[in-house]
Amino acid sequence: MSQQCPPDWIERRLRQIALGRRLILGGLAVWLGALVWLVLRYPLMANPLHLLRQLEQNAVDSSTLSVLAMLTPLMFGLIALLLLILLLFSLGCMIQEGRLLGLLREKNRG
Repeated sequence: MSQQCPPDWIERRLRQIALGRRLILGGLAVWLGALVWLVLRYPLMANPLHLLRQLEQNAVDSSTLSVLAMLTPLMFGLIALLLLILLLFSLGCMIQEGRLLGLLREKNRG
């Protein structure tokens, strides 16, 4: 015995998915902007190659530990990568759900 859903539930869910896609795309834009801002504003924290060059030139304060200094940009990079993966998986799930709901809508109409 299946429970009957109101006939407009597919359309309502498709609108929610469209909104979710826009929010995720906005999140991707914010992610990219934050990454660019970090690299430009704090290159020692977000760009390991810049930090390596600074360490080779002895331009980093001597009190800064080189191991910690090398791990900081890697940590920021890893967090940025994990956030990107999460956003891309969310976008993929919403695209798939929208496709399947479109098929359900066509089946209900036909």
